[in-house]
Amino acid sequence: MLCGFPALGMALGFAPVVEWPELAGFNFEGGPPLSPEFFALLVGLFVYTSAFVAEIVRSGIQSVHKGQWEAARALGLPPGRIMRLVILPQALRVIIPPLTS
Repeated sequence: MLCGFPALGMALGFAPVVEWPELAGFNFEGGPPLSPEFFALLVGLFVYTSAFVAEIVRSGIQSVHKGQWEAARALGLPPGRIMRLVILPQALRVIIPPLTS
């Protein structure tokens, strides 16, 4: 019964009005204000986090022994299946612990 109250409130017009930014000329109009400092902070965090995760995944894939790659190639698997079925399951044991910290 309580689950219907938010939907009822939105139907009656009590939901907060969200303005989406629209391109008008050479600038955007509307939407929530976003300061240049906050935008720079977000971009910095995105770049740092993506580089951190990429390095963890790279090291996890490199931790799989070369013989596993060769054995999968000897079975005649294509490169995509080698990565998905042989390498990544073994690399996940190295990848998951640093990603959880």
